[in-house]
Amino acid sequence: MPERPPTPDQRHIAQQVADRIARQAAVKPEERQRAVAEAISALGTLTELGFQILPPGDDNSTAADPDEELLAEIAAARKNLRRLREIWAAHNSERWARTPSAYSALGNALLKCGEPILAFDVLRQGLALRPDYRSRQLCALALLRSGAVDSARTILQQLISENAKDEESLGMLARAEKNLAASEADADRRRRHWLRAFLLYRRAFRLTGGYWTGINAATIALVLSRPRIAGRIADQVIRLCREQIEAGASEEDLFWAYATLGEANLVVGDGAGAENYYGKAMAMPAAGPGNVASMRHNAKLILASAHRNFSLDRALPVPPVMVFSGHMLDREGRERPRFPAEEIPQVQAALRKHLEGKPAFCYSSGACGADILFLEENARNGGENYIVLPFPEEEFIRSSVATGGGGWEERFRALVKSAAKVYILSTGRSPFPGIEYEFTNAVIVGLAQLKARQMDSDLKALTVWDGARGEIGGTSHAVERWRHLGIPTRIIRPSAAGNPPPDSIARPTEGNGSFTPEIRAILFGDAVGFSKLIESQIPTFFEEFMGIVGRFVRQGENSPLCVNAWGDGLYMVFACARSAGLFALRLHRHLMGIDWAGRGLPANLALRIGLHAGPVYACDDPVTGLPTFIGAQVTRAARIEPITPPGSVYVSEQFAAISAAEGVREFSCEYVGVTPAAKGYGDYPTYVLHARGE
Repeated sequence: MPERPPTPDQRHIAQQVADRIARQAAVKPEERQRAVAEAISALGTLTELGFQILPPGDDNSTAADPDEELLAEIAAARKNLRRLREIWAAHNSERWARTPSAYSALGNALLKCGEPILAFDVLRQGLALRPDYRSRQLCALALLRSGAVDSARTILQQLISENAKDEESLGMLARAEKNLAASEADADRRRRHWLRAFLLYRRAFRLTGGYWTGINAATIALVLSRPRIAGRIADQVIRLCREQIEAGASEEDLFWAYATLGEANLVVGDGAGAENYYGKAMAMPAAGPGNVASMRHNAKLILASAHRNFSLDRALPVPPVMVFSGHMLDREGRERPRFPAEEIPQVQAALRKHLEGKPAFCYSSGACGADILFLEENARNGGENYIVLPFPEEEFIRSSVATGGGGWEERFRALVKSAAKVYILSTGRSPFPGIEYEFTNAVIVGLAQLKARQMDSDLKALTVWDGARGEIGGTSHAVERWRHLGIPTRIIRPSAAGNPPPDSIARPTEGNGSFTPEIRAILFGDAVGFSKLIESQIPTFFEEFMGIVGRFVRQGENSPLCVNAWGDGLYMVFACARSAGLFALRLHRHLMGIDWAGRGLPANLALRIGLHAGPVYACDDPVTGLPTFIGAQVTRAARIEPITPPGSVYVSEQFAAISAAEGVREFSCEYVGVTPAAKGYGDYPTYVLHARGE
């Protein structure tokens, strides 16, 4: 079953409530399922309003009269991320201390909006006031979704020791093991993670009868080559889902029941039944692209483990992801025509033909001419547009939109307004525009690759190109990158372009002698706990901790081009995202495996690492005389490390995109949320770096 966003552990409590009501009111056994559903619905409404369900034994002595106005404000904004962030930015500690449940209510709402890092900050402050069961559970979920799996497991194991029948905590711990299995390269360790995940899911299912833990147990049984066990569990899940449907369920619960029935039928080998129930789920409003992608990922796991044939594209269709680059409209008087205005109808017709009237997830820049024509056509088809700009909007309009003359600026602004997202890669223009456009092209295709993986969708490329090899950052360079990555590419060639000139070559680089613009990966690191070292520990820290870092730098494998260190801080620049990511993961793994207490240092000593990528200037430092790299992207990189959880490697969205554009296979970047950067430096879409399993 798709990983449904966890809700409070209502089923076990609801079962107790329903059983007591049944005994007192002499409810017939066949009506008990409806009573459980109604109890769950009532408990869900209460928790969304900020109330908490505390197991026996929780200390409620600190509870004061809740601030109902505050809880109502959070409840009203629970689906509005911007408003939730405003509430937290303006929160008053004294007022919130009188209503500790406000922390868990806000943290829960932020988690549902996909912001686990900010949710963790909120929940952590609430735990200092009241470390109740639910707040700790939400904190574990925030850590799990932020990529801090080990910290999440520690909390969940403690929660399970307090309440062994908690389906949600058992399921979350199982999910942690499932995630570890998916990223583990060693076959034996991977199987152990799968086995632990199966045992936890099966335990939760046996204790509570929750079908979401049941279907996960069945699926993992297939992964472990236990088809009979998988079939028995899946049969029970099918019965439970049908009972819930017959008893009457909310629209959202009905969607999940149909989706689970699709997976369960796939497990038992009933392809027709699976397609039938997947079809019912797809017909419901909750069948958004994210949920469908999750269903496809789980179905693929089942099919790969059971070696079955099944048409996912027919049962669970998703729109394609398309990456685009094309020529700007020719300026008046251009010596050799490339895309003159009279060719617009022809290009529009060709774009319409290639898009086939179907919606797609489209990634492009927004210059006048081919870019805008492509984005408009996808918008007419009901698709989602993702627009990537090399610098701020107004500057882009002046350089790349208004030059086309009448109407293009208004069309550009309309597309920006309707876009699913607009990415702005820098705070201002560079004196070397070629490297900016080359970086933009790389980010566009990288983001498209990330989207295709997330949605389990096909990635295609389309271009309006005259066939000539142009300057760095142009359409020809974009097409060359797509072909190198193996992306199927279709070319629309304006008829006025003619044959490309034989002597048309790319300009290899830019620069002015003192500063050379280059696209590089940047690392900042910091030892968590350094400021609390006592005087006698500082020499040991430099000899042991920083000594290890120095040995890694000098070993030569994926070594940085530039290194600087101060105190416990690290700054490095690498030739590419692949080198930076592999170096960071190798160093991180090594440091995490050391017994620091045995070396006379704090046991929880850890390194947090932030990675970024972007255009920088290579030059000689005028003070030290040593080679270095400077630029606004270095400053942006420095803001990532402070928001990284201890012992983790976080990367910017640009780093994730560039690593995808490089075709990196050794690691993956998993999205964790939009995080306010250090020192008020804006908001960062943030990813956690994981080694990729075999």
